[in-house]
Amino acid sequence: MSLTYSEMPDAPVFEIAVEGHVSTAEFDEIALRIEALIARHGSVRMVEVVDRFPGFDPGLIAKGIAFDMRNIRHISHCAVVTDSAWIGTVTRMVSAVIPTTLRVFATSEPEAARAWARDPAG
Repeated sequence: MSLTYSEMPDAPVFEIAVEGHVSTAEFDEIALRIEALIARHGSVRMVEVVDRFPGFDPGLIAKGIAFDMRNIRHISHCAVVTDSAWIGTVTRMVSAVIPTTLRVFATSEPEAARAWARDPAG
């Protein structure tokens, strides 16, 4: 499995770790869990740790857009943990056009990213 999902017990924060090619089945499973967390809390925060990301199933483009249109307003903050230059650049570009507060952290800073996501002041 290239995606792992966990929730912080003390805050409405979830974490996704990406380590490889993302399949449609993995995306579907994680999307349901995120939507259930949103249903429980209304607004959530996200930590996404991207170690290795060679790509995804082509059918995920439409599914990902639909997921974002339904849910992005409920994800107030997203910490992206990566050393990938292109992922960091895309994250910073996207931050200008979505309501979610985005911040990029180096892979040496996962605890700082989690602390930032937990902090209501963001």
